[in-house]
Amino acid sequence: MTIVSVAAVLIATLSPASDESMAAHFCIVCGPLGGVDVVLNVFLFLPLGVGLALSGVRWRRAVFAACCLSILVELAQLFFVRGRDATLGDVVMNTVGASLGVALVLRARTWLRPAPRSAAVLSLSWCMLWLGIQLVASFALALSIPDSTFYGEIARQLGNFDLFRGRVVAASIDGVAITDAPVSDGDDMARRLRGGAQVRATVVPLGPTRGIAPIVRVADADQRQIVLLAQKERVFLFGARTGAETLRLRAPLIGLEAVFPATTQASDTVTLTGRYLSRAVSVGAQSGSAKSGSDIPLFASLAWTLLLPSQWFIEGTAIERLLSLIWVAVLLVPVGYWAPYAARRLPGGDVMRLHTFVWPTGIAIIAVGLAVGPLAFGLTPTPPADWVAAFLGLLTGIGLGRATGKPRLA
Repeated sequence: MTIVSVAAVLIATLSPASDESMAAHFCIVCGPLGGVDVVLNVFLFLPLGVGLALSGVRWRRAVFAACCLSILVELAQLFFVRGRDATLGDVVMNTVGASLGVALVLRARTWLRPAPRSAAVLSLSWCMLWLGIQLVASFALALSIPDSTFYGEIARQLGNFDLFRGRVVAASIDGVAITDAPVSDGDDMARRLRGGAQVRATVVPLGPTRGIAPIVRVADADQRQIVLLAQKERVFLFGARTGAETLRLRAPLIGLEAVFPATTQASDTVTLTGRYLSRAVSVGAQSGSAKSGSDIPLFASLAWTLLLPSQWFIEGTAIERLLSLIWVAVLLVPVGYWAPYAARRLPGGDVMRLHTFVWPTGIAIIAVGLAVGPLAFGLTPTPPADWVAAFLGLLTGIGLGRATGKPRLA
């Protein structure tokens, strides 16, 4: 397992990328996607820690070896690998991930077959962690439009974006024209966007693009992206600034398939529209008599799309719903797993069962996460399928907990 983990680390970290390297190298949470990097760097080195511990390497040596590997990787990125960011934060999070992997192995008995009181603490702690994930997910998907000076950008070449090669005939937000210039009334524009203003652009496309090509973009005085209409190959993309940017996660981008022509010849005029409300995002496209569109509800269970190594375009597909349900269920398996251990009779002849406290408290926390989180940030109420997935995750955990045998009582 150790060899496989090292190979996976090298493949994931030493392949060239097209991104521009950052100038700062001593930050801990670095760049606009620093939150994503923190999570991925921890999980990237966690299997390595597990492999080293299973191989019998002492924990200090295991953590030191993982840290040295991370330093070597960062030095290689700094001097030899194009488009990679070498930062102190990567070394820290890689080492944290390896340390967690080692701890999981060395403390396996504690969390695999815990005593009742320990199981109760583990179960309720995971409930609180799950509640935090739900609240963070709801915040990340909700609109977050700052008060600032706004600037319109029409089909510009920006950073690592591709260039839109068609022609933008007109662009507007709630009827207010957007040009390649500062927006005249920033306060009014912020108010409109918070209220779910419709962003519209009329374009004459010129075939597909390779990367994401901005058509209309609104940025603030700090060059933070506020609104985006863009093209990626034949897909129309729409996004607005949400809490994900504050958390340095991937901003949600809504996609609408087969909007742009497949050839590089000039085509008919296409009118693109997008509206971001906290409960749902609407995207549409019309060319002549052909019209397409989609209204995509925003569920907290879409949080997994914000943590991926590459951008996921949310399109409201069946596979997205399936992955979201799996996300909800898997996150609640540990709660169910530890619950049977917590419900065992305590040592010393105490007949009180901890489940009289653990179960009501855990269920209350889960209900708060599913019901209150989305409500607090104005998202679509949690659908019945997500409640069912949560229940199935708990039952799966309970089944696994019972299947592991009689828990220890000390």
